[in-house]
Parts: sequence; structure tokens; C-alpha cells
Amino acid sequence: MDVSQSTLSETAGRLERLGLLQRRKEAGISYYRVEDLELLHRLLTIIQPSLMDRLVDQFLHTWSD
Repeated sequence: MDVSQSTLSETAGRLERLGLLQRRKEAGISYYRVEDLELLHRLLTIIQPSLMDRLVDQFLHTWSD
């Protein structure tokens, strides 16, 4: 992703604390599941639209491969 690891980690941690993401660790790797996709989208759009654009683009790219 075109986002630093620390930025992504901090954002994911905040979203996890808000209950929007659920994290599962397996063999030292964190896997995240979105609990409420619509709410997550609205919040990220409000927080920082350019971040949301980059995250959505990367998410779609990841799942389209």
C-alpha cells in the first residue's frame, strides 16, 4: 500500500478500538475483518478523503488479483 506501515497500524488500531475492525493474529501476522463496512466507509471519508481513496483503491486491487 502507498501508506506507511506506522500510519496503517495506527489507523487499524483506532478502528479496532472503535469496534469497526476485528483483528485475528496467526503466526505473527494480523488479519483484519471489517465489522460494519458502511460505517467504516462514512467515517474514513469524513476523517481524510484522500486516505479513503488510497485504501479503497488498494483494497480493490488486492481482492481483484
